[in-house]
Amino acid sequence: MDTHAINIQQVIIELAEQVEVKVRFVQGRRDTDILLVYLQGTRPDVLILPVELLESFPELDLEIIKSHGPANDYTLRLAVTIKRDEQPTQIPERRLKLKAFIDGEMAQP
Repeated sequence: MDTHAINIQQVIIELAEQVEVKVRFVQGRRDTDILLVYLQGTRPDVLILPVELLESFPELDLEIIKSHGPANDYTLRLAVTIKRDEQPTQIPERRLKLKAFIDGEMAQP
């Protein structure tokens, strides 16, 4: 793991400790993933962390992979990625995102 990912992990841990959210990290599977993060705690506490993370690292993007659970035991799994604009279009996930964006733009009056 590179030093940038380690720095991001440290910031996430510090943010999570402030609101008593459990955090776990796993290695991302895609080339554009920096790391995958699992956050668990009360829904309001968990949902504030992605916002704070983006404020700390404006050069990153976040992709929510899954969210579930009751308000008092909420889990959020997200991917910390490089900026979407910097992701190569050869990656299938990136092409799907671009297609969805274009389809959405074309559907608007």
